[in-house]
Amino acid sequence: MASDDVLVQQLVQQCIKQFILSWYSPLTELSAGKQQQQQQQPFIRHIHHILGSQLVPQLTLACNAIDFLHLLTVQLPVILTRHLQRIQHCHALAPDYHQQLFLQSHPHPAIRHELADQRLVISPTYLRLLVEAILKAVLPDSDYRSEPERYILREIILNLVLLSLIEKLSQPELIHSILLAQLRPSVPIVPAAEQNPIPEIPSVQQEETEQYHHVTTIRSSIDQLSSFFHTLLLCLLRLPAFLGALIHHITLPAPIPIPNNPRQFEPILDLVHTLLGNPPHLVHIFWLLKIAARLFHGLLTKIVAHVIYDHLLSPAAVTSHLLQLTSVLSALDPSKEGGVPVDDIGAGGSGETAAGPSGWPADRKEESGAQLEEALSACIPTPVFSLIYDPGPGSPPLLDPSSLQPPHIPPSILHLKTSFVRHRLQLTLNSAPANQALILDILDLLAISLFPSLLRSPPPPSPLPPH
Repeated sequence: MASDDVLVQQLVQQCIKQFILSWYSPLTELSAGKQQQQQQQPFIRHIHHILGSQLVPQLTLACNAIDFLHLLTVQLPVILTRHLQRIQHCHALAPDYHQQLFLQSHPHPAIRHELADQRLVISPTYLRLLVEAILKAVLPDSDYRSEPERYILREIILNLVLLSLIEKLSQPELIHSILLAQLRPSVPIVPAAEQNPIPEIPSVQQEETEQYHHVTTIRSSIDQLSSFFHTLLLCLLRLPAFLGALIHHITLPAPIPIPNNPRQFEPILDLVHTLLGNPPHLVHIFWLLKIAARLFHGLLTKIVAHVIYDHLLSPAAVTSHLLQLTSVLSALDPSKEGGVPVDDIGAGGSGETAAGPSGWPADRKEESGAQLEEALSACIPTPVFSLIYDPGPGSPPLLDPSSLQPPHIPPSILHLKTSFVRHRLQLTLNSAPANQALILDILDLLAISLFPSLLRSPPPPSPLPPH
């Protein structure tokens, strides 16, 4: 496995090739094929020195100072919950125009709402100021005071990186594909009883028909009981290993600093409740879950700290992230077959990006949405769905408890599952303008977490010299 330093250098070279040489080569007399000569240009060598020797170490120090546990369990869930609540409030006020109301009432200074065509436009002024502040925090004074150098770096980060990423990551189709890639390995296999239903009974006498149904019911009950005891036996056999691993993690020191905050996991529970649509019949259940989270917050905090370290901060995880980022940039390389040109992704020379139609084919959009709805519906067990689904006051129960086994699920329940998932997706991530607004909020959170100095007030301007 390549070392992290080698991967960082490869990443820096890929960034220079993608975001600098793409426009710098036409300005010089060197042809695009003379990569070695391009890399030896003084300007390119200076940019390489800034990225590899100044920017990367500063970002590494900033990442090491982040409280990832607080960021991922408190700050990020709070932002997501507020975003979803804002959408739900707008939908409750104006169901047919909730997206326009959401855009008009959003407080972020980088968002401009065009009334003429009802679209969201991201003004680059706010992002330029944000990039300027970050450059001031990471660059030496000699480089930051050089206005041409600062201008070039700022516009590269703004137009070729930030606006491009915001535009691409906000597309619902891309989010659908990412979620499908995570859900497909865990989608449960449909039992054979669902795939091969009981064949139709031939025309026989009424007594034989009733006897057949009784025998089928008894066999089904025996099969369910056998499956239950088999699952229980497997759980009991795996319980010692699970308890041993749990005790081992508890006794080990936490790999990252952990706070003593009994309310550490309440924002996550609030986020889950909001994702489900704030059903009123689950308020007391989530209240009990919050009490349990307070009682066992020490154990939960240690477990989550180990999970965050293993999947995000450990050396193996960092190497994996660098490899993935390098592969993504390589896939976007327009010089390779199948690469995506940077100019086709970004906002061009306008300096603004609008949330308009994406480059995905219409049939692929519908297909990705339908596949995600099907995958999410399959991941929700019917007993769990009967608990979280609120049919409304005065309505009969969703299902009889005795009919919750898969062979007896009527088509109406499957339709309710799909409709519920589709409605939640429409109010969460199926709107590109709303996704762009959320990305801007997350971008602010990451910038402040990496560089807390951005919140400090700038020093007052120097007084004018006396005449």
